[in-house]
Amino acid sequence: MLVDALLGEKDVDAPWQATTRSGASDRQWLTLADQARATRPADALGVYLRLAAPLTKQTGNTVY
Repeated sequence: MLVDALLGEKDVDAPWQATTRSGASDRQWLTLADQARATRPADALGVYLRLAAPLTKQTGNTVY
C-alpha cells in the first residue's frame, strides 16, 4: 500500500527505496520502471529485463 501511495507522487526516489526495502508486486515494479526510465534508465532497464525473462522462457525467443 505504501508503494502504491508513493507511486502517485512525482518523486521517483522514495518509491524506489520503498520497493527495494520491502518488495513490490511485478505491477508495481513495472509502474515504477515506467516512471523512472527518464531519470534512472539503468535501474528501469534492470526491472524490464527481470520482468521479461520469465516470458522468454515461457514462450521462447522465436515468438518475438
